[in-house]
Amino acid sequence: MISLHDQNLYNRRMGRPDNTGTPRDGRPSNGLPPPQPTEPPPADAPQERQPSLFDRYKVWFIAAGLVILVAAMGVNSLVGGDDDTPSNPGSSTTGLLPAHRDMVDTLAAEGDCASLQARFDDAADNRGTPGSDLAARNLALMEYADDAMRRIGCY
Repeated sequence: MISLHDQNLYNRRMGRPDNTGTPRDGRPSNGLPPPQPTEPPPADAPQERQPSLFDRYKVWFIAAGLVILVAAMGVNSLVGGDDDTPSNPGSSTTGLLPAHRDMVDTLAAEGDCASLQARFDDAADNRGTPGSDLAARNLALMEYADDAMRRIGCY
């Protein structure tokens, strides 16, 4: 039988801890080197920046925003928002002001073709910028005056 002393000598040669529980060369009994003490980083050393929540999930936030935007546009189109078509597209009085309509009706009732033609010419001369409200109102006045002149037989 081998003595404890011989067993310990053999273990030391093989790099194993001896049977007394004392590790050889300061290594723990699992065979790994002991952990080295670490020094804290100096105060002026740059600190590692932790990514923010937005940085971590940036792609997901952008995708969710796009989905919400597309859904809002789809709901708006289903509801019928911002409809550019007039409520009565065949009417020549869509942009006509009530005062202009009354004036043309009064002149037509009097049979005053010269005054109707003068109102038509004034509206044509003052059309304004195409696409503006003024241009739409004057165009409607021109159409309404022209219809009135045809009705009463001015030409």
